[in-house]
This record gives sequence, structure tokens and C-alpha cells, in this order.
Amino acid sequence: MIHNIKLLNARKKGFWIRFINKNRLANLQSGINKIEIDFSQCTFIEPFHIVVLSCLIEEYYLKGMKIEFTNCIHLELNEYLNKINFYDYWNPSFDRNTYTPNKIATNLCLWKLKPEMITSYVVRAQEYFENNFNSNRTFQPLNVSLAELFNNINDHAESNVSGYCISQYYPNIEKVKIAVCDFGIGIPNSVNKYLRENDKSLLSEGNAIIKALEKSFSCKSHPHNRGWGLDTIRSIVLDCSGELRIISNKGAYELKNGKEEIFELKDSFSGTQIEIILDSSKFDQKEDDYIVKNFHF
Repeated sequence: MIHNIKLLNARKKGFWIRFINKNRLANLQSGINKIEIDFSQCTFIEPFHIVVLSCLIEEYYLKGMKIEFTNCIHLELNEYLNKINFYDYWNPSFDRNTYTPNKIATNLCLWKLKPEMITSYVVRAQEYFENNFNSNRTFQPLNVSLAELFNNINDHAESNVSGYCISQYYPNIEKVKIAVCDFGIGIPNSVNKYLRENDKSLLSEGNAIIKALEKSFSCKSHPHNRGWGLDTIRSIVLDCSGELRIISNKGAYELKNGKEEIFELKDSFSGTQIEIILDSSKFDQKEDDYIVKNFHF
């Protein structure tokens, strides 16, 4: 049986989350052996959409189902998906265990999170954007943000579907957009599980995300973050005049223009989706010895 997933133009994240939930494998009838990702009604796609869709496809892929992409009639979108290797990613011949550059200078490749590759990936990310754009500034905030995100997923998600990440740079406005998604238990579930086990009062799902952003709070503290992961990201976003959005379970969080808000979703999302936007014009200038050491001028 073939399951057709017809993508729509949905900029609103709540609508997209409901669409993804509807097409999760657990919510469909049995007997499916192939899925078609149908782009016939889709004219744009952003990093947010790519990582959530990648997790959905991965869920089918891990069950041995064939993946097919059809009807991408919008030429610019089709070219973009081709150049970021999206169509190839679930082809058995595609090597997903290595860092595979794509054909778009402003985009760092779609990447399935692998714990042993975190350090090398974030270093490559920083070097890549520094070498291609704004070489007088250090992209260290990008490096740190990615490392904290990946370690957080690795430590807390408890997901059978590995997290996915993609980073896109917009040189005309000097901004980096990072999107990461996993299909794990979710931040609110993880936080409230910890609170329950320690005989503490449970929190609403939005407030549980706020709790996870507190400095030194961690459900499972590890030497590489010691509870500073999400707080570090929040601090970087504030320093870089950026934006941070988190969707997890029924909780949604937004940091924009220095103001924080929490919302409640109509439908629960079994996982976590994080979007970070950083203003690279706010990044620090490179020091002379940094430039000499890293680029041999």
C-alpha cells in the first residue's frame, strides 16, 4: 500500500505540526510499504519544514519502507531540494555517515545527527560560513549553538528517530537560520518526569520549556553541558539580537526582540523542534592572531 503525503504551503508552524502529526506512522493504518512525498502544491520550503519533514521520512525509512518524491513542479524549489541533496538522502546508496557538502554556498548540508560527529560538524559549520561570508567576523556563536543543540538531543530526546539539522545563511540580511528537530519524548515530558521523580510540582508544558532554559537546570547533567545547554543558546540569541522558537509536546516558546512568550498548541507534538535566527552583524570581530592561525594570511 502507498501512502501519499501531499505537502502544502503552510508558513504557520502550528498548522505544519498538525499536518506532520496526521502523517506519523503510528497514526496510519497498517499495510503501508511505500510513501510518496508529493510537492505538487508546494512552492516554498524553509529550514523549519525541512527538518520536521526529514524526521517524518526517517520514521518510515527505519521501517524499511520505500521513499519516493513526486511532482515538484515549482522549478526553484525543485532546484533547491536537488542542491541540498534532499532527494538523495534516503537513497540506500547515499552515505549518511559522513559530512556531505551540497551545491548551495549559503546552506550547510542537511545532516542526520550522529553523536560521534558532533564536534567535527560544528567546527566545519563555523569554518564554512567564515570562509564563504563575512570573513572579518567569527561565527563562534553558530558553533556553540549547534553543539549545545546536538548534545541536548543526544542526552535527552530518547528518540528512535535521530535528530536532523540544517543551517541556512541569508547574506543580504546577514542572518543565520538554524533548524533542528527530533521525534523524542519532548522537553515538557522530560522536565516533568524529572520533577516527578524528585517530588516536585509539575509544570504546564510552556512553563516546562521555560524551566529547561534556566541556567544550571538539567534533567540529566553531563560533563559537556552541566545543565547549561539551552540557557547558553538563549544567551547567544539575546547577545546577537536573534530569535529562538521551541515547539515541544503542547508547549511553544518564542524569544523575539528580547521578549519571551509561551503558548499552548492545540495538538501535542511528539518531539522537539527548535529554530534559531542569529544576526551575524552582531558577531565579534576576529582578532588578528585568530585570522593568521585559521586562514594563514
